Amino acid sequence: MRLLFFSFIFSLSLSCFAQPNSGYLTFDGDSSEVPIKLQNSIGSSDKTIEFFFETCDNNSSLNKMGLLIFPTEGIGVNLTVNAAGNAANLEISKAANPTFNDVYAAPIYRHGNWNHVAICYKAMDSTISLYFNGDKLGSSDSLKLNSNNFLLGGKASTYFKGNIAELRITDSCLYSGSYTIPNRFLTDPKTANLFLFDNKLSNETFVSVGSNVDSAFAINGAYGIDEIQVTQDTSICKGDSLTLFASGGTIFKWTSKNFITNDSIYNPTLFGNISDTLSVAIENKNGCFINKKVELLLETPPIIDLGNDTTVCEGTVIQLNAGSHASYLWSSNQTDSAVFSPSGKIWVRVGSLKGCTRTDTINILEFPQPSIELGPDTLLQQGYTLLIGVPAIFDSYKWSTGETTPTILATLPLTYSLTVTDTNGCTATDNITLNYPPQSVDESATKAVHFYPNPTNGSFLIKTNIGRIEVIYIEMFSLLGETVFQTSLAPNVSEVLLPDFIENGNYFMRISSVKLNKTLPIILTR
Repeated sequence: MRLLFFSFIFSLSLSCFAQPNSGYLTFDGDSSEVPIKLQNSIGSSDKTIEFFFETCDNNSSLNKMGLLIFPTEGIGVNLTVNAAGNAANLEISKAANPTFNDVYAAPIYRHGNWNHVAICYKAMDSTISLYFNGDKLGSSDSLKLNSNNFLLGGKASTYFKGNIAELRITDSCLYSGSYTIPNRFLTDPKTANLFLFDNKLSNETFVSVGSNVDSAFAINGAYGIDEIQVTQDTSICKGDSLTLFASGGTIFKWTSKNFITNDSIYNPTLFGNISDTLSVAIENKNGCFINKKVELLLETPPIIDLGNDTTVCEGTVIQLNAGSHASYLWSSNQTDSAVFSPSGKIWVRVGSLKGCTRTDTINILEFPQPSIELGPDTLLQQGYTLLIGVPAIFDSYKWSTGETTPTILATLPLTYSLTVTDTNGCTATDNITLNYPPQSVDESATKAVHFYPNPTNGSFLIKTNIGRIEVIYIEMFSLLGETVFQTSLAPNVSEVLLPDFIENGNYFMRISSVKLNKTLPIILTR
């Protein structure tokens, strides 16, 4: 037996579970193995067989485990790891010759680190060279391979316990001395097989890509594991929820300062309250685990308040203002900060510059609109009064004459307007026009009477085209129909002087004679 000890430095930047770029295999160490069946014999040409492997922290002493077994030839590449998991030996053994084995010490070794191992088989001289983590281990051994099947895992003294990822078989020897450890395996024209162990068929069967399509079968405690993935670093709005995700294991344990609905499943829901670096421990069937971290940044959400639900009078349109934000979307599909809205259920979604959104809703109900009817326009006999109005069922009343009762006595030929207000504050308005009955008078004379100035300071002139051969009577009324002044003008008099006791305001003045009868508004401003 040759025992070669040497020290070599290689990068240990690969952390636990960091190596697999897709799925991987896990082995339970009891009887687990993965048979590989090839179309072509391994010994038909030069070959490189390589893969990544790791042992895990929960392992104790791992004595001479089979990594790569060629059962037909009885040749194996075996691994022995000490109890601390910080040192290991690689060995090439031959079952037909128990005294033949080359052991190579790898002093820089650690549980949870992924390692690259490769063998190069030279068909011409039937030799095998072993490569590990960037270095060639020792010299080449004369060992002939000629079968078309081998085992990943398998039994030396014991079965392999750990994980294996990405097996590649190349129709040439890729390495000679020190080499750069590949980050992952790619295919090229000389790639015979590449097993990524991601898309498995039924019964834990995997099919390779490359120039040959061959199969691998995970049996007896070997399992295919999904690619290790976790939620990417992300940001969410404070108060929002986030569905977390992790794969590549069977047992999960999440840790965060925020509330998580169930910290033992692969896809719990987190409710964001503070920024945090959360972590998840992913463990597979064989107890191998990895800790992954996720950076979570909480963004401040916008504040939106449309106010309390409200009730308006029927037909009323109110303005709703969503405040100052980066974006707006209303239930009416409008995108302005403020909208005029009728009744109904109205919502708005506002967004911040960081993409946080918040929604608020307001319900706008309607009071029924009151309705009144003063009746059709009608005639008012001179010297008579007419009762006009509505039932006393409203909260308040306001007439154009200033009165505030449900009904009034109309004495003048005017247009009377009434506005009522109900107990909900809703209003309704109606008008009625009263006219004196038509008289048989000279129409041209009626149209030709006027007085000026109007507004007046108390002195004004009356002009007519009736020839002034008769007396003209003047009667002045308040808006309530009260007579405040009356006089008569001789045929040769045109000026009217109002008494000082008449207060400023709006009045009506009736001008009448045998041929004339007309009522006109007048404004007194002293």
